[in-house]
Amino acid sequence: MKISRTVISMAALLGALLIQPLPADDNISAFSKLDVDRDGFITETEALAHAELPDAFAEGDENNDGRLDMDEFAKLEITDE
Repeated sequence: MKISRTVISMAALLGALLIQPLPADDNISAFSKLDVDRDGFITETEALAHAELPDAFAEGDENNDGRLDMDEFAKLEITDE
């Protein structure tokens, strides 16, 4: 009987554990539309383009950097106009 072993490096294992699922396509599409300058963030100015986003902006900005990244945006419960 042949026994095979798979060796996984600790870095690969930890990296696999840290992988987060991608947001739904709808979130990606909405984020892209609002990220006018394509810098990967939605600023308060860019948020004004969506009726519900300015009200939810402060709550969504978890790290208080004055902008929403994709992860922060994906957690918001807003409807598409």
